[in-house]
Amino acid sequence: MLHLYTASNITLCNYRNAKFIGVDFINTNLKKSKFKNAYFENVIFYATNLKGTDFLNATFKNVYFINTNLSETKNIDISNPNIHILKGHPSVETSTKLVTSIMQLMTKSKFSKHFVLTTKNSNGKKLNLWIIYLLLQSFNQDELIKGFNRLYSNNNKGSNRNMYTFYSYLEFLSKYLKKMI
Repeated sequence: MLHLYTASNITLCNYRNAKFIGVDFINTNLKKSKFKNAYFENVIFYATNLKGTDFLNATFKNVYFINTNLSETKNIDISNPNIHILKGHPSVETSTKLVTSIMQLMTKSKFSKHFVLTTKNSNGKKLNLWIIYLLLQSFNQDELIKGFNRLYSNNNKGSNRNMYTFYSYLEFLSKYLKKMI
């Protein structure tokens, strides 16, 4: 199940043996929480407070820590190849067509209200370059444009309801572009 936690305060919680798949923790306070024996797959920690957080025996698969301080976490092996630590601002060159396709998609509230492809601080007017950077690790700009245009043109009322995390976009694009090949 995909979840998004934005600007949430979830401190001193016990997540022993929990499974986190496709979860985005954005500007979330997880201070002194315990993730003992937890499983993380396709998870993003973006500007997350992990001070005193314990990851004893946690398993990681394709997990990103973006602009997140890990110096005061416990029991995390940052040399694990399934943990990706990213800092600063990504170097991303975006074409006018890609920006246009994203901004067109953002005219639909079911996409814009979650601020995945754009930033909340800019009220959706600027791209979330880290998300675009991560998507560009799997797809080229033309593929992203095709996928975003497909999402925009799909007028089925119940479709695309769960596009509120990075991994929901990644999953959609992977499935959609495989069908096109």
